Amino acid sequence: MNNRGFSLPQIAIAVVFALLLLFIFIPMQKKAKAKARQNEARVLLAQFHTAAQTSKSELMIYSGNFVSMNYNPTGNLHYRITSKDNSVSLPPETKKDATCIDTSQACTGFKKWTEDFSDKIFKPAPPITAAETTDTLFKVTATATIRDERVDEWTIDQNKDMKNTHIGY
Repeated sequence: MNNRGFSLPQIAIAVVFALLLLFIFIPMQKKAKAKARQNEARVLLAQFHTAAQTSKSELMIYSGNFVSMNYNPTGNLHYRITSKDNSVSLPPETKKDATCIDTSQACTGFKKWTEDFSDKIFKPAPPITAAETTDTLFKVTATATIRDERVDEWTIDQNKDMKNTHIGY
């Protein structure tokens, strides 16, 4: 029976091969993870669109205000959702918290949205594209740093036209 084991060149070749696979796999895995996380932005913006359309049918305008729209995303948000308040044209009894247009704020009547900074490569970011809201139209942004300090931004408008305006992976 031969108990010699592996030779030094055989071990060196195995280590080099393992490191080569590792250096190829890690960047591919990070990109795949970043692309998967973009789903949060799409879901949050689709929910905002539904809330905006529902509140427009009741209030006759797009208010852009999360409280008056009953838009209340829950959980740890990695994307920051930013709108623009248009509730000034609402009657006083329908106005609520006029500052509630960004998930980075505490809004009256809602718990503060949690922004999860535990993952250093995926954190909320300020918007690049300006949000806008009028009586008849809106554009809302969702932004996060999802990979290597690159900002990823999505927008949606009243026609449910959702775009990845700044790709962050």
